[in-house]
Amino acid sequence: SYNICQAIRSFFKNHRELHSLKIQLLTVLLLLGAALLFVLRAFMTANIYDRSLEAKEAELISKVQSVANHMEAHDFINDQSSESLRNELSLLVVLAEGRVIVTNQDYRIIYDSYSTSTGTFIDSEQVMQALSGTAVSGVSKSGDYVNVSVPVYYRQNDTTHPVGAVYVQASLQNLNNEIKRLRGRSYII
Repeated sequence: SYNICQAIRSFFKNHRELHSLKIQLLTVLLLLGAALLFVLRAFMTANIYDRSLEAKEAELISKVQSVANHMEAHDFINDQSSESLRNELSLLVVLAEGRVIVTNQDYRIIYDSYSTSTGTFIDSEQVMQALSGTAVSGVSKSGDYVNVSVPVYYRQNDTTHPVGAVYVQASLQNLNNEIKRLRGRSYII
């Protein structure tokens, strides 16, 4: 910042016609205005990103909860032959632009949209929380994915207990690209 001030002073020293106080004030105001616009741009894009992320998370939780409720009604945890549920899971994969995993209460993967881990066990904090009855969501450390875990319940009379979990890892690539595009456009403004 000291070097910038020195550069501005030397510029005005070398250009005598710019010694007018009006020109100097105008220059300072223009620089302050540009700095203010830069800060405003940062806050604006951060706010848009946060709101978009919250909306994506809420939409995913709603869709995953709906799928989990249908799984309960069709006993999908014990019988994966329901074609309508498989179609619903395929639509969820498209919506999430990512991966969908369904586990039973023993942490064994009974459905994997990538078809690479079916039959293996999953060791995930979010799946553990879902199997204890808590729906969980959050953004990955890298900021590339939203992870959502929802329990699948078994209801008998007045009691319910989790018998499985639906785990979704949804891509944020489109959202991140849109924010980059917005930041680029805000430079034009």
